[in-house]
Amino acid sequence: MGLKSIFTSAQAVFLADYTQTERADVKQVFKTLVQTPGLSQTGFQGHEKTAEVRALEDLLARAPQVALIVFWRSAELAVTDELSAGRALDQALDHWDTAHQALLGFYRKHRQNVVLVDFDAFCGAPGSFAALLQAQTGLTFSAAHSSNGFHVDPVYRAIAALKISQSLNSLRIDGELEASSIWPQTRQDTGGARNIQVDAAVARYQKVMSAQTEAAEGLEEARAKQEAEQLASQTEAAEAAKANDLLVQQLHAAQEELESYYLTAQKLEQGAVQQESEAQAAAAGLSDLGKTNDLLTLQLHNVQEELEDYYLALQKREKDCADYESQLKAAHKRKTHLQAEKAAAQEHQDRVVADQTAALEASARRIADLERELGESKDTVAQLVSSTSWKVTGPIRKVKDSLKGSKDEI
Repeated sequence: MGLKSIFTSAQAVFLADYTQTERADVKQVFKTLVQTPGLSQTGFQGHEKTAEVRALEDLLARAPQVALIVFWRSAELAVTDELSAGRALDQALDHWDTAHQALLGFYRKHRQNVVLVDFDAFCGAPGSFAALLQAQTGLTFSAAHSSNGFHVDPVYRAIAALKISQSLNSLRIDGELEASSIWPQTRQDTGGARNIQVDAAVARYQKVMSAQTEAAEGLEEARAKQEAEQLASQTEAAEAAKANDLLVQQLHAAQEELESYYLTAQKLEQGAVQQESEAQAAAAGLSDLGKTNDLLTLQLHNVQEELEDYYLALQKREKDCADYESQLKAAHKRKTHLQAEKAAAQEHQDRVVADQTAALEASARRIADLERELGESKDTVAQLVSSTSWKVTGPIRKVKDSLKGSKDEI
């Protein structure tokens, strides 16, 4: 749902003056636009602008169908106003930073219901801004009268511009508010336009932000590389487990293959013996049978060499399996040691809790004993006061007290 659709379907649209300016000409331009039918003005007084943000938050929370047009002042001219009013430079700059950072956070959270407008640029070209507001929100505004701008003390403005150009935080907030606000198609050299110092400071800030972005991208790339390495390590561990399983399977396959070769060798040996017997029984002059016997002998020799190679490979695989089992046992031993340390720490904690519980119980018993002794003392005093002897000796005590008072006076 677009911004224009939200504004045209809103139950109420408020113009929020977040500038707190005291200039009559600025107020007049704002008042002209507020007279537009269908708009309500929300004015804020005082200097506690974070409270104003809370008021706007509360307004949107209670009425979700409300849309806001919020006017803000650029850092340079807002600080200039406070300097003109006698506020210290650092205090004025800190005040603007705090207030507009809160406003920027509010805009980020509710940007679908909020249109930001730079008040200084608006007062320099109110007619263009009225048209832009109408195009952005779909609302109908009355024609705003033109303004000749307003006076800004050049000395105060130069001081503010120099201080702000050295403050990346102010430039960041001012730049983001400016980028999020409605601007005229062509900026005029009015009271709302930035001077050369601030433009240069914004350019430097953009370079710093670009460097920070590159650093963040490098950090993100390093993080991705680290995650890839971790994934590769996990994959390697999984592959090692698979390799172990494969090694076991190959071991079984080798054993079966060795058995097969052994049976084949036995058959070959039996065939060779049989062929040799047949060759001896046959005519000694049959050279073909002799060649066959030699061939079978050679094949038998080759099979024996292959069996030896398989036996050596089997020994190596058995050694690899033994090494892997020793590593698993070492890991299990470390895990058992850690579990034992954890159990010991838990046991120590249980003992400390038990000792503290016993101490609390002893204190409770001591308090009960003291309360009982106090009650007995109170009962004894009450019995003494209510006794006949105490009442009979009452006049004597009074005379004694009066005599003691007379001596003190003398």
